[in-house]
Amino acid sequence: MIEITKNFISHDKSESLIKIFDSIEPSRWVDRSVNNINRSISGEVGKYYSADVRYLSLEIQQELYKIAPTIPLMDIQEIVINKYDKGGFMPKHRDTEGYGTFCILALKDMSGTLRYYNEGINTDIIDKCGQLITCKKMSLIHELLPTPDKRYSIIFLYL
Repeated sequence: MIEITKNFISHDKSESLIKIFDSIEPSRWVDRSVNNINRSISGEVGKYYSADVRYLSLEIQQELYKIAPTIPLMDIQEIVINKYDKGGFMPKHRDTEGYGTFCILALKDMSGTLRYYNEGINTDIIDKCGQLITCKKMSLIHELLPTPDKRYSIIFLYL
């Protein structure tokens, strides 16, 4: 259900991606508390921004497709960059977009904590630079706890 791959990308690659993401025009970031809202199970609204790579430069698109994980018998459908300012979070939710698998790539140590819930047990995964989290169960309830600092993550979505 959840697989963790340490050092999926190098520290240098992570730093390079953070610099690229810092340079994305503010108008390209969608405020997810206002548009395309990802509501929690109880209706709570998160505090974060997303950028769909289809609307970013060809250079950024190529860079991200180059590092996209290979998932056996699945094709990548979408790549999204999430940005959280200090205190940003994604509420406890279940994804319903219809994808089969998603991966989360962390770019900085201890920049966030993913909490997921499975059969009444909650498990925390703390960001490590270059760490890839693969979830093969889209309906898994999960959340991102309030971030201690600015955080970027890359979401890869598969069908």
